[in-house]
Formats: sequence, C-alpha cells, structure tokens
Amino acid sequence: MFHYSSFLDRMKYANDQAMKRIYFLFLLCLCFTVTSCTNTVRSPWDSPSSRSENAAQAPQVIVAQPNIPQDVNSHNTYQNAPYGQNTNVAQPRQNHTPQANIAINNEFDTIYAEQNSQTKTQLPAYLQERPRPDRKINVAVLAPLSGKHSRLGQGLLQSAQMAMFELKAENINLIPRDTKGTADGAAIAARSAVQAGADIVLGPLFSGSVRAAKPYLKSAQIQTVAFTTDWSQADQNTFIMSFLPFAQVQRIAEYARQNEYIKVGILAPNTEYGNAVIAAYNSQAYRRNLPTAEIIKFSPDERDISGIVRTFAQYDRRKEELDLKIQDAKAHLIQFPNDRAVRYELDQLQEMSVYGEPPYDAVLLPIGGEQVRTIANLLSFYEMPPSTVKRLGTGLWDEAGIATEPGLEGGWFAAPSPDKRQNFEQRYKDIYSQTAPRLGTLAYDSMALVVALSRTLNHRDVKGTAPLFTHEMLTNPNGFAGVDGIFRFRPDGLVERGIAVMQFNKGTISIVDPAPSTFQYSY
Repeated sequence: MFHYSSFLDRMKYANDQAMKRIYFLFLLCLCFTVTSCTNTVRSPWDSPSSRSENAAQAPQVIVAQPNIPQDVNSHNTYQNAPYGQNTNVAQPRQNHTPQANIAINNEFDTIYAEQNSQTKTQLPAYLQERPRPDRKINVAVLAPLSGKHSRLGQGLLQSAQMAMFELKAENINLIPRDTKGTADGAAIAARSAVQAGADIVLGPLFSGSVRAAKPYLKSAQIQTVAFTTDWSQADQNTFIMSFLPFAQVQRIAEYARQNEYIKVGILAPNTEYGNAVIAAYNSQAYRRNLPTAEIIKFSPDERDISGIVRTFAQYDRRKEELDLKIQDAKAHLIQFPNDRAVRYELDQLQEMSVYGEPPYDAVLLPIGGEQVRTIANLLSFYEMPPSTVKRLGTGLWDEAGIATEPGLEGGWFAAPSPDKRQNFEQRYKDIYSQTAPRLGTLAYDSMALVVALSRTLNHRDVKGTAPLFTHEMLTNPNGFAGVDGIFRFRPDGLVERGIAVMQFNKGTISIVDPAPSTFQYSY
C-alpha cells in the first residue's frame, strides 16, 4: 500500500544525503584550490624550518686589509708558474717571501696521472681512517682546472690562494683537484680529495659536478661549500655559496613596493631560474598583500620574441582603444564640425600609437646579456618605455655592458654591493696580471670563511678524528662579512646575502639603496 508521507520522508532523506555529498565535494574542491594557490607562491626560500635564526650581533668580518710586499719595479707580487702539465696557477715570486708560510700541495704530476689514468683502479674505502692534519688544515678546491672551462677554474683557484696569502693562513694546506668540468671528473676529484685527508671542500662549480661529488664527500662527513647556482643541491652537508635569485627578488620587490610600483608584470624564460623568480615574487606579494604579478613565459630558445613582447605589453588592445577613440571623435565632428575641443582632442589622438596607461607600473625581467637588451628595446617599441614603466632585474643584470642600453635606463636590480669587489678585482689584477672572473669572489670569500673558522679550532680539535667543520659552525645566524658583503648559510644549505639595490644611470651603475651591514634586519 502506498503511503505518501513515507515517500516524502524518503525523498527528504535522499535530498539531505545528496546535499551532504555536494557540500563535502565543495569543501574538497575549496581545500584543493587553496592548496594550489598557496603552492603557486611558494619557493624554496619560504620553508619556515629552514630559515636562519635572528642574528644576535653583527657578522664576523672574514676579510682584512692585505699587507702584501710589492716588487719595486712592478705592481705584480706573483708570477705564473706551471703546476704539472695541465694547469697554470700563480705562484709567489721567488725573490719575495710571502707574509704567510702556506703549504700548497703541488704534486700535480701525481694528481693528474691519477685523474687522467684510463685504468680503473679500486680506491680504498672512504669511511676508513683517513690521514688527519697535525697542525695544518686540509682544504680541497674542486674546480675545472683543465678543459674548456679551465680559465674560470684557474681563476677560482687563484682567488682562493689570494685569500690565503692576504689573510696569512699559516694553518691551511691547499689541495687543488681538477674536475675537468665533468661529472666523472668531479667524482674522481672528490675521491682523491677524501683520500688526501680533506677537512672541507670548496667547489665544485657546475651542478652535475656537485651531484657527482656529493656521495663521496657526504660519506666521509666532509662539509662542502659549492659554487653552483643549482639550489636543489643544497642539504645538511652541501652549502650553496653562489648568487641565488630568491633574496634578490625579495629585495627588489620590496624596494619597488616602497616606491609605489604596485602593478608588476613578469616576462620570464620558462626555465628553472625563471620559474623560481616568478614563485619568489608572488610569494613576496602574497606576504605583503599585493596583487600577484601578470606573467608571460617564453621559451629560452625562442628566436623571434617580438610577438610575445607585443602580447605582454597589451599593445593590440591599447591600439584598438585608440582607433575607437579616433572614430568616435571623427563621428562627433561630422555632426558638430565647429567643436574646437574635440578637434584638438582628435589631433592629439592621431599623434599617439596607443591609448591609455600601460598595463604595468614596472616589469621584472629575470634575464641578462643580449636577451635583456632585445626585450627592453621591444618593450619601448610597443609603447612601454622605461620613462613610464620601470625596469626591474636580478643579479643577472650585474654587468657594465648592459648599463648603456637606453631601454634599461633607470632600471633597478638587486645584487651584492660592488664596493669591496672592485678593490678585490684591482688586487687580483695587480697580483696575477689578469682580470678576475666574476665568480672569483665566491672562492675568495669561501677560503676566507674557512680561515676564520679554522682559527676558532683548538689543538685537540685538529688532532682528533671528528669532523673539524660542523653544520653548526657554518650556519652561524650572525653570518660573515666578505668581499660580496654579508652572507650566512641557512640550515637547509642555501646562502642568504645582504643585497644592495643598483640602478642604471646614463651608462653607469650606481647604488640607490645600500646593502645592510647586519642580519639584524628584515626586508
């Protein structure tokens, strides 16, 4: 027998259950959306557990005024002398005695014979007892001393030597090892450094080399200060010393905000670096309650980027708006030919290329070299000149060659302050009669850091079997002050730097906001 009331009860129950399911699905979608939005603004820089503690005092200064004897007939204190058959590293002039008595492992014939041998030999296990320094501390430098990157590798090694001599590092024994710029070469160099009793390793330079060297150095509990820009290689044993984009983007975004550049567009290559810049900027915008950036990515292999820049500048939309304004003015004058105000407005419109304000206050261009020159000119061509749309950049702009580009005039970028670096570069040139590589400061500051930390070790530390350089020593939250300014390592192995804001000004680079001198600050 049919009961209408029972049927209604069942229908009500079914509707309630359906509504519950719909509500549950709504909450699930909402959670997914929030999580996705959050992830889009996260970068490796944002991990709370990996941030350094607040600094309690000023950084430890690890560079000093050099006191180097000068040749009476020359500014050069050192001359180039070959180390073995595959490298050429600067040595002190024989008629001068350096201020420091530094032992440099120069048995390169043996080293290169071992590394270049075609015969695969079984090396000793690296967790067994290794030779320990009695008084001196073994510092291995892993760099491409041969091959197509040998010039850069030699520059890194010479910069490290320069730090040793200038800081009178009498307790340091330098162990150079050639990575040849390859992963296989780096693996052999790392094994050789461990076998030689390295207490800490500076280098390698390239991402693949760091990846190949890490297992050997980690198994031997040797801390590594690497020069790569690949932040994914950072961990408890590997500290990335190079210039990373995260703090640079944070710095330039905050400075732009302080100067009321709020609407920012990002035109970035679809690369790991470009995506990291985008994530870092949007993360900063998220924290500061600012609108996230308008983003267009392009392939790094793109040959003709004019169409992409045209889209980014919203040129066609602005041109269509101008055409409509002109049509409206002409139609009005047909009906009211004596309207002088509209006729004057039409004359003004006909002199324009587009109508309305540019879509951005500023554009962030995380690219360098010839590519940033090209894009800057195209932005100006599509009616976004630097006089109305501020150019923002990262440390990739830190080269005098692009300062003369009119399309970048007045642009700001974040990078280490050049003050001390210029002095370093002059000293390097006086010593080696060569131009210092830009990355030479990394090797110099890394060696200076090791020298400073080594002076905190007591005799028992040096003679013991425990690792000399610990994670805690390298992650001192107060940081250190070197040639490239203040820096410190976070617990996750990433480097944090005090960064200045620079400006292109009529072909020169000037500082518009100095780098901080202590980590007792926040951007």
